[in-house]
Parts: sequence; C-alpha cells; structure tokens
Amino acid sequence: MTKADWITGQKDSTSSLGISTVIWIYRLLGRRCAYALVWCITLVVIISNPGLRHRSEVYLKRIRRFAEKRGIELKRLTPHRHIFRFATGMLEKMLAWKGLLKADDMVSVNNSLERLRELDAKKKSHVIISSHIGDIELLRAINNFLDQTTLNIILETENNRRFMEYLRGVNQNSGINIIPVSDITPATVVKLQESLARGEWLAVLGDRLNSTETRSMRIDFLDGSADFPVGPWIMASILNAPVCIIHTIISDGRRKLYMKEIGRPEIRRKSRDKDLRRYISGYAELMEELLLEAPLDWFNFYDFWQEGDSTK
Repeated sequence: MTKADWITGQKDSTSSLGISTVIWIYRLLGRRCAYALVWCITLVVIISNPGLRHRSEVYLKRIRRFAEKRGIELKRLTPHRHIFRFATGMLEKMLAWKGLLKADDMVSVNNSLERLRELDAKKKSHVIISSHIGDIELLRAINNFLDQTTLNIILETENNRRFMEYLRGVNQNSGINIIPVSDITPATVVKLQESLARGEWLAVLGDRLNSTETRSMRIDFLDGSADFPVGPWIMASILNAPVCIIHTIISDGRRKLYMKEIGRPEIRRKSRDKDLRRYISGYAELMEELLLEAPLDWFNFYDFWQEGDSTK
C-alpha cells in the first residue's frame, strides 16, 4: 500500500484499509493522535507526489488572487494543509458512518438542517445538487437527517462507487442507493421519477465532467472559466423536481451545513442555453462564496481550468 493511494483514492481497497487503520487509532488513542498520523502521511504524500502538489498549488494561487480582488486576505494556504484537509474529510466520513459524529457536531447555517428535516417530514422530495467542496457524504451519516428515507446518489466514477459501498458496509442502515453515471438511461429517469414520488431523495454532484463526451457549459469561476456539466440541471428539469444546493464545510474549526432552495429548474427549448447558464452560474457563485470561507475545502484535484497539468 502506498500512502499516495490512500490519500487520493486511486485504489479503493488501499484507501479503505488506510482509513480503517486511522479510525482504529482514533478509537484507541483519540482524535489528536489520529490526526497527527494523518498529518505525517499527508506530508509524505505532498513531497512524493509532484502531480498532486502541482494541482493543489494551481488552485491555491487562484483562490488567493480571487480573494485579494475582493479585499480578503487568505492565510496559511499550503498544499500540505490542503491535502491534509482532504484526508481528514475522508476520515470524518467514516467516523460519521460509524456513529462517532452527530448532528450536534455541526452548525446549521440559517437553520439548514431543520429546513431539510421539515421538507422530509412533509415528503417534499428534492434533488440535491452539491459539489466536490467539503463533505456532502456527511449529510446521510450525521443523525440520519432524512429519517427512514432512501437517498439515491448518482456517482461519476467506479472508485467513488466502491468507497460508498464500503461506507454502506460499515452502516447497513444508511439508506443509500448508489447509481453509477454510466448506468443512467431513459429507463433510469423513469425509476427516479417513481422514487421521488415515493418520497425518496436524489443527490448528484454538479462540478465535474465524467469524460470528454460529457455535455458541458463554460462558466466564469474564480477569475477564470471552467466546464460545468449541464446534466444535473437538465435531469432536475425533466424530473420536475425542486432543487436544493447543499454543502458541508469546515470553517473556523467548525463543521457547517449550508442549504439553498432554488425551486424547480425550468429549461425551455427556445432558451435552453440561457436558462442553463443562469442556473449553473448561480451555482458557481455559491461555490465561490463557500471557498472564500473555507478555501481548503476544494477537492477537485485535476486540471479543472484546463491550464495544463505540468508538474515542473
């Protein structure tokens, strides 16, 4: 097992073993010892993996510049701290699934958690659109926020699917139904309509392309432009389901939950591009606001802005 595999999740079996080991230390010696071990592991990773370090540096330079133009000074941003935050996020997903993190551990900004529970109690199913910012997976684990409700999650890679299956193995009552993007067909959409009608929820990430064939739109983001998939918004429109954008981030040492309801997306045939751009641009602006508050919570470790992935 390489330490880089555990951090980046390139090989799911090694990431699971690594996190399980750290959790064992967490239970035996406490949080500080477990996090100290993760700190040491990530230090080795950032030294030995120039590609990962480069991708982190590209993002950190961009978020600093973006913040400075808004009169905000971001301090202590280093690739090591960035990768450490990612690694501890993976650890916390496991802790949450094992019941070691509770709803009381999370700050509900603008009563986000209470509003989610109210929607669920009234069987008002939503499509959750999140991103690779923070730890959206904590939502299901922390105090079972959707009480006895199935949460269907569309994931974009085989590695993510296996990791979520591993989490479900830790907690058989998680109520998670994983749907790989590669399995989406017109028949799947019909089944999703039926599941929403039953009161189930659907979650999808809206900030990463699955392949070069993924339909996308170029959107302004962090003083640059990047390709965002249009699929999540088109799907929500087809399903005629209300959308809420949800994130959990770490800010000022506290875990915070943010939720914004945006209603039912209307993607009209005559104004398709204009409508999509309005929704995706608003989504990207929310991501920018979150990153200004929690700049280390960016977990898109690839050439997001297509600037070249040189490790020099």
